Amino acid sequence: MIQRSIQGLCLGAFLAMIGGCGQSTPKSDLGIFGGQVGQSGTNRFSATVRIYFQNYLTCTGVLVEKNVVLTAAHCVASCGKYENAPKRCQWTGSKDDYLVQDRYGQNYQIDGYSLPYEFSYNYRSGASGYDLALIRLDRDMNSNPVKIADPSDADAKRATLNSRDLEILGYGDSTNYAPTDPQRGQLQFVGVDLRSNSLNDRELHVGSYDSHACSGDSGGPLFVRFDNKVRIAGIASRKYSEDSFYCSDTDGSLYVNLFRPDASAWLMTELAKVKDGSEDPDIGGGDDGDPDDGNSGGDPDPEPDPDTWTERGIAFSTKIVKKDEPYTLPFYIDRNPSEIQMSLKVDDPVSIRIFDNDGNEVFYKEYEKGDFDWEDISGNFYKGNWSAQISYRCFWDCLLDKDREVKKFKLRYR
Repeated sequence: MIQRSIQGLCLGAFLAMIGGCGQSTPKSDLGIFGGQVGQSGTNRFSATVRIYFQNYLTCTGVLVEKNVVLTAAHCVASCGKYENAPKRCQWTGSKDDYLVQDRYGQNYQIDGYSLPYEFSYNYRSGASGYDLALIRLDRDMNSNPVKIADPSDADAKRATLNSRDLEILGYGDSTNYAPTDPQRGQLQFVGVDLRSNSLNDRELHVGSYDSHACSGDSGGPLFVRFDNKVRIAGIASRKYSEDSFYCSDTDGSLYVNLFRPDASAWLMTELAKVKDGSEDPDIGGGDDGDPDDGNSGGDPDPEPDPDTWTERGIAFSTKIVKKDEPYTLPFYIDRNPSEIQMSLKVDDPVSIRIFDNDGNEVFYKEYEKGDFDWEDISGNFYKGNWSAQISYRCFWDCLLDKDREVKKFKLRYR
């Protein structure tokens, strides 16, 4: 969900694509934090949709044609997101794993898609490629689409640069506790300011600690309103602060900059193909965007290399687990693993529990102070949605209500 309020800053020279002067400072799993519930009957709200994977609300999207939704590539594909290196995007799962739902509860199947050839990001150098995906629905939606911003539209650029009526929308979390967040799945919105263009001009840094995207808002729109028009200026990609763990910890969010001419050119070309089905109606195909391989569809991408580790979770400086408030981290395993490991660094005793999608506890262990680097964990792990819970443990110091410091938590599998 979205969070609210931020001060405008003069933009830096990085904003080559939209002009301006200023600075940038350093949150990717995204929900609107600090937002308000969206109003029914407003077109830009009706065009903002939910995306489910295996019945779990994972992302937000926006209708750009009656039968086409624009979202983030990492919502539907593996593109090297956890590797800090460009990698060819591979569709995750099958079309039957996904469901697109409009604001009124109508469900739509995915009939086709287009992904970028490669995408990844690095907190030190910014994004490489564009975190964008187009998905075709099995039928037209009963909402009006919203137009994507045109890089040549000076009025749209000026309104964005001046932070005039900028707004982010999403169906994600509004608190730090995703599994119990009552707002998750409700459309939220908040007005934001443009801060800068992140580490390069491929992304727009918007929002603040009080107003930003959160888990479930990935793929959601950044709208700019001007002269009685509404345009999509960006797509939610990641949090701004590298070391943030809780939703409230990030100083704004990073949105794909749709004013970039190369991003716009890719979108317009692929949108025309996805709209009429010329990319390839087979969900296993789709245009991968590689201009050199001559492949506009074809065979499904291969399964991930079983010897390659896939990481879930992030490293962070210090996060606090309070006595009566365990922290829950949802994650997804994209294949049946033969091996799974955990890396943990804590300054105080904690316990770790891992649950499957049905709430069954698969793993439990108590940890004392220490740095536990990639130790094997046992349990019946399989492809699907999971959650890890970090809980407070105490002895004599329970009387002092001393908070627990967790400095690192990661999972990886192969």
